[in-house]
Amino acid sequence: MKFVGEIGDRDLLWGLYYSADLFFFPSVYDNAPLVLREAAQAGTPALLSKGANAAEPVTDGENGYLAENDAESMAARLGQILADPERGKVGERAKETIPISWTEIVKRADKAYRSIKVSEK
Repeated sequence: MKFVGEIGDRDLLWGLYYSADLFFFPSVYDNAPLVLREAAQAGTPALLSKGANAAEPVTDGENGYLAENDAESMAARLGQILADPERGKVGERAKETIPISWTEIVKRADKAYRSIKVSEK
């Protein structure tokens, strides 16, 4: 296992995504992080904290992995995932289901805003 920290070189970043066995993103504060979508685009499955906003597009064991937000749960889940021979298939499903275009993001945001009922006073 290797934790690489911040990567500024885009070519190196994509090389790491494509060669990684897993993308570990335990943050509970980031909303819809681009890094999750980048990892998925490369076919790299991710491990996220259950209940985090970033975990919204992930179905555990289908297109990514989830664990409780504590060190013991994360460590145990990491071991399970890295031993799972189906991990590559999970990454492929992530590639099919998690990345979305900016056009689609705008359409979804527009639909959400239009569905809000404003009361007149």
